[in-house]
Amino acid sequence: MKSSVEPRLRQLLDDIGGELEHVSDNGAINFFIRDHYFKAAPVAGTDRVELAAIIGVGPVDVIEAWIDRQPQPSIGQLRCWWRQDPEKDALVVLIFWRPLVGHDWNHDPLGKYVHLYAKAWNDERDVSVNGMKELPNDMLIADPASAPPANAWLLMGSEDDLPTEDELEDARTEAAVGSFSWTWTASKQTLEGDLVLFYFMSPIKEVRYVARAASSAYFDNELLAGEEERPRLKWWVSTTPPVEIEPITYQEFQSIARVQMRGGNGKYLRPDVIEQLTFNPKNLVDAVELSRILQRPVGLPDVPGTAEMTLAAWRSTAGGAFKKEADVTRHVVLPLLRWIMPEGTTIEAEYPVGRARADIVLLCGDEPVLTVEVKLAINLPPDGNWRHSPDLDQLRHRYVDHLQTPGLLIDANRIAVVPFGLSVPALVLERAHVTEEDLDALRYLLSTPVPVVSVQDGVPL
Repeated sequence: MKSSVEPRLRQLLDDIGGELEHVSDNGAINFFIRDHYFKAAPVAGTDRVELAAIIGVGPVDVIEAWIDRQPQPSIGQLRCWWRQDPEKDALVVLIFWRPLVGHDWNHDPLGKYVHLYAKAWNDERDVSVNGMKELPNDMLIADPASAPPANAWLLMGSEDDLPTEDELEDARTEAAVGSFSWTWTASKQTLEGDLVLFYFMSPIKEVRYVARAASSAYFDNELLAGEEERPRLKWWVSTTPPVEIEPITYQEFQSIARVQMRGGNGKYLRPDVIEQLTFNPKNLVDAVELSRILQRPVGLPDVPGTAEMTLAAWRSTAGGAFKKEADVTRHVVLPLLRWIMPEGTTIEAEYPVGRARADIVLLCGDEPVLTVEVKLAINLPPDGNWRHSPDLDQLRHRYVDHLQTPGLLIDANRIAVVPFGLSVPALVLERAHVTEEDLDALRYLLSTPVPVVSVQDGVPL
């Protein structure tokens, strides 16, 4: 059994008053709240959590017949979970999706719903519809389209990837209660809220659907079951239920976008491309949802020169405008360092650390005072646990622990601040929301002497 709990889930336990029972290999936690048993797992690429309360145990046919008779909660879902062991009974579970940060658990009706369903199951009766009406149903549901998108992307699929109406209806049902189960391969710079267009390749060669990203991109090396188990090894993103539009042909699209269609999935589209394309709903009933989703991306597609870079322009530059790590170094890292570096310090690229070379080290004379690792996108696993990030591991164990400096892990959209001696970031900043106060905090980090820490084999003790 794993002993470490991902920090956000540890905070969840403290906030919700749960007693930890078990940590799964995938980072999920099992815990008790009084007499009820729960599972909690971060939703990949988001600051949300999926909570599953175990209502009861029984044969699959009995559970499914009982669920069919019950009123579904307006802010969750009642499901039957099959066991991997066919000889064991299935589970009745009540699932909710909630924010991991800043949620008011004291006024959340989740516990009341769990009690209502569990009592009905144990008493072998049905849930009272009147009892359901007495419970609050206005809890926060994530809305990825609540703000203008930072970027727009073209996601591509084959003819076999065309969604069926049943699949779309399932996606809409789940999204209505806060679960976004529709996933697609995407660009690693994709942010939650980004606009996505779905293009289907030959023989279709049309844009057929639009949606919003319901998560930031995450890297998944999960093994896929089949004749030969193989890892997914791709960047993925969840989206809102795709809205069907009147097809935009390849010729129409390319006359405006002029996008290189070869290479990895997720092609960055400039804001003016979205303005010039014509989007009409395939079904008039989707007109309102389409107009809500289709907003002009606000990220600046043209990166200002380093000398002209202001904090406002730096925050507003679209992450999708960066094609490689060198772009992030030039347009994100160097301006940031120039704003925060103490007087008398210098920037050294490709700084030797043993047999490796750190991307950037800030020096005061000959003494390293800050180590920076640059990525186009930080590889953070689906469980959201920074301890499992190979990029953070590289920063800490190859460079920070040897140079005994604080570290910054920076990509097109995020800045992870890692003081020396910590195994996870003390702070993660979204570039689009960095404030002068955040810059002051980074300046303070550089002005504070690094504490003396005993290190063995490059690992703080």
